Parts: sequence; structure tokens; C-alpha cells
Amino acid sequence: MKIYTADFETTTTETSPNETWVWSWGVRELYKKQSFEYGYDIEGFMSLCRRGNVKDSKLFYFHNLKFDGFFLLDYLLRNGVKWVDGENRKEEENTFKTLITKEGLFYSIEWIIERNQKNVKKAIFRDSHKKLPFSVKKIAKDFKLPILKGDIEYTKVRPKGYTPTQEELEYLYNDVEIMAQALEIQIDQGQDSMTIGSDSLKTFKEIISEKAFDRYFPVLDDSVNTFIRKSYKGGFTYLNPKFKSKIVYRGKVYDVNSLYPAMMLKPMPYGVPLRYTGKYIENRLYPMYVQRLICEFEVKENMIPTIQIKDDPRFKSTEYLTSTRGEMVELTLTSVDLELMFKHYDVIVYEWVGGYMFKKIEGIFTDYIKRFMHIKENSEGAIRELAKLLLNNLYGKFATSTDATGKIPKWDKENDCVVLEEGDEKTKESIYTAVGSYITSYARETTINACQNNYERFIYADTDSLHVEGVEPVTNIEVHTSEIGKWDNEANFIKGKFIRAKTYMEEVAVKKVGEDDEGKPIYKPCSFEEMESTKLKVTCAGMPDKLKKTVTFDNFQVGQIYEGKLKPKVVKGGVILVNTDFTIKA
Repeated sequence: MKIYTADFETTTTETSPNETWVWSWGVRELYKKQSFEYGYDIEGFMSLCRRGNVKDSKLFYFHNLKFDGFFLLDYLLRNGVKWVDGENRKEEENTFKTLITKEGLFYSIEWIIERNQKNVKKAIFRDSHKKLPFSVKKIAKDFKLPILKGDIEYTKVRPKGYTPTQEELEYLYNDVEIMAQALEIQIDQGQDSMTIGSDSLKTFKEIISEKAFDRYFPVLDDSVNTFIRKSYKGGFTYLNPKFKSKIVYRGKVYDVNSLYPAMMLKPMPYGVPLRYTGKYIENRLYPMYVQRLICEFEVKENMIPTIQIKDDPRFKSTEYLTSTRGEMVELTLTSVDLELMFKHYDVIVYEWVGGYMFKKIEGIFTDYIKRFMHIKENSEGAIRELAKLLLNNLYGKFATSTDATGKIPKWDKENDCVVLEEGDEKTKESIYTAVGSYITSYARETTINACQNNYERFIYADTDSLHVEGVEPVTNIEVHTSEIGKWDNEANFIKGKFIRAKTYMEEVAVKKVGEDDEGKPIYKPCSFEEMESTKLKVTCAGMPDKLKKTVTFDNFQVGQIYEGKLKPKVVKGGVILVNTDFTIKA
């Protein structure tokens, strides 16, 4: 099967508010340097897909299939190609199937073009962002590719039949060429799965063997997995109320070196767990466990809260609770989270409901982590970046959701466009959720302990970062510039403002370390003593980068409205980006 990178250039809102079209497209076949092809409408691209005999299937990678995919879906449905369920194995001519999650994430579109008794011709469209989850510009820079992403005038009026300029074709060429070179390197490393998570899991199985993997991490019954999944939670992100929306002068930022890979070196649960009732009783053969209990709690004085409760209307799901306000709650926690809760809260337990206990294995991920840490530390460019991806994307694969319910593309006659409707409920096999639960529990414990150990100075934490007030180095966490699992003093800020989780800004101390290709200075974070200048760093979930350039300490506040965020809107032909406002919410 031939593999290509592909890109559509499409019209914008200013061109036509209720219709859009492809005004140019480009493809580059992998491993064929001089294979760049382009055209001026989607029909030309689809003709390329059809090209060749019945044996000539093609795989195309778009670097944002959710955007380009709507143009593909519009064409297929508008031209009578019938959607079929992904589980339909007949692969009839003139049909297509999709892998779109119920959250609207696009993984693949598969078009069955032609078939005979022996062969099937397909055009498969996938999302390269699921393989390389960065912007094209960042990939070119981090992979140290000998080509850079350019820019064009996006709002220029380009009517149907428009002929691209040489500059626009060069822009198109750079996009598909950068992604082709990056994917070639990735595939040459054996990473040829649909996503980087699948690549990570496949590589891990190769290291320990499929047989060993199945023995250590068997597929558990749905009821068991559903119980354990209640213990799976995300990273610790918390703002000390003392500093909320206040200006902080001078502080330090620490990041854990490879937090999740470091946690994977700790003991892990494995095998078929044993069900127990009541409170877990120490068991030498099954020392790891997930416990369910009914309780109420109150945070201890000068202790950081550690518990969030999801899917309970009595509590805000994004907040760490200082108290259950006398209400009984049901929690399902790993032994790590349970111990941390009793350390930080006064707890009244009304019922120890029961749980599952596991055998313990040491070093199951050691060879995997050591291999890619070595590559990361002794390589540069693409190989280093790919090693980082494999290090950081394995743990999440273990806790992959079993909910396989997807969205189905359908034709909206009234609005003459594609709509996505939720399909029938479906499930898939779990992998081994307990491992994901323990890795994330260890990670939260690491970050929370660092925050608590610096309680008097603690401002903010986000998963693997710690922000503290004051210029003196912290002394009660392990600090090292690169050693896995230790804290690196990543930055120092002259001034900061922290509004809520994932919404803060810092004026970071920087020094000049060189110049770029255009002779512009390159600045990097430095110590207060080395500071030559400052650079404003704005973190605000959901805010586009271009709006961050308009942020100041004065206008960075709850309720502030920023104009110019682009929001996708499905119209005739595909998707356009319309201007909307971005508001900082409480």
C-alpha cells in the first residue's frame, strides 16, 4: 500500500460564510522525494485516490483529520457513497466506514472504491497528529528537518477555480514534505501503528514478549474493570487559594524530569486480582489493592486537599475538596491514594465496601524505560523526540476506555452539510486499567508531597510542575537538571499571576543563548543572577496562541473577554473557522 502525507487548503469565512471548498491540495508519497503532486479542487484529489488498478490502495495522513475529514465526508456523502458500520467486513464497493469517537475525535476514514473477487481498492485517511501530536512548525524545528513551515495570507479571497501562486504552492509543499520526512523517520523506527499510544504498547510487547504480556496483564471481566476504572484519575492540578488572582513577585518553577516514566519504575499490580469484602487486610501474596469505601472527610490544618469527586452534583468535579460538608461519599482509591487521603484528611469511614487485591511485580517496565531514556539522553533531533513520545505515551494505553461508542456521519438535507450523530453504544476489551491507576496515583503522590513539603511557599502545581514563592532554592525535594524522577529548576519568574487551574502567567527571567537563521536572538530561561531580559509566558487552557500575545497583567482576570478565537463551523462543502470570543471563566 502506498503511503502519502496530504493537506487541503480551503476557503475562510470572509470568502463565503455558508459554503467552503478546497482551493488547493497537495500530497507527497513517503520514500519518494520527488513525488509532490497538487491540484485545485477536491475532485482532483479524489481522482488521485481512485487512480490505478484494483490492487492500488492508498493511505493518506492529514495533520488534522477532524478539519480535512469534513471535506472528505461531504464529498463522499454528497456523491452517494454509503456509510457502513466499522464492524461490517463485507467491504462493498462505494461504501466507507469511520472511526470517530463520541467526543468527536477523528482517527480514520476508510473508503472502499472498488473490489473484485481477490482484491479491494481502498483510500484510507488517518490523522498524523495522533502519531506526532505537535504542530507542523514544531515538528520541523524539533526534528531538525532541513525545511521550515511557511505562512500564507489565510484571509485572501480565493474563488472556485482560483490558481495558486508559486508562494502558495511552496507553502503547501512544505507542509506535506515536513510531515512526510517526519513519518518516514517514525516508520523506520518500527512505529507504524495508527497512534503513538499503540506504537508504545506494541514496542513494550516486543520487549517483554506477547506471551509474557498476556500472562502479566490478562483481559479482566467487564465488571472487574468497571470497578477498577473508578480509581483511575488524572494529574494533580491545584492553585493555593492564598495566591488566587494575586500578583506574586519573584518565584521559582520546578518540573519533574519524565514524571510518568519515573513512576513506571515503581512496583506494579499484575495478574487476575482477588475480590475481597470489607477493609483490605494485609496479604503478602496480594499486597496491592483498590479499595471502595463510604466516608466523609475534612482536610487537616495546613494540609493540601487531594480528593476530587466526579459525577456527583453535590460537588464541583474540578475542585479538590477541603470537606464533604457532612455528606457521605463513595470513593474508589488505589492503596497509594487511600494512604495519601488519610495523611491529609480527618476521615470518618461509614463502610469499607470492598475491592480487588493484586500481586506485585517489580521492574516490569525497567527495560522499556531504560532503552528510551538512553536514546533520549544520547540522541538529538527526530530520534530524541520519538524516544520522548514512546516514554510518555505507554502508561495511558493501559487505561484506555472500554467505551467504543462512536459518531456516525449523516447528511443534513436542510442545511446541505454533514452532521455527526452518536451511534449505538459499543464496548471494547480493556487492557489493564490497574496499571494506569497506579502510575497516575504515584504521580499525584509525588507532586502533592512536593507541594506539601513546600507548603509555606507553595503557589501552584500542574501534574509535573511546582511553582513556589521566593528566590531561594527549595531544599526539601530532590533537585537535578536531568535525572529521571527528580525536580529541575526549569524557570524563575520576576512576576506572576495565577487565576485558576491551567490559567496563569509568569514573567520569566531569560538570557540570550544564540541567534536563529534570521539573526534574531534566542532566549532561554535562566537564574535570577544570569538574567538579561524577561519573557512573558501565558498558560490559559483553550486560549489560542495569537490571543496570548494580547494578554497583560492588567487584563488577565476572570470575566475578561478576548476577541479573535476561531471556532470550527460545519457548512456546505466542509468546515470554516468563524471568529468568536474567548472568556476567562471562574
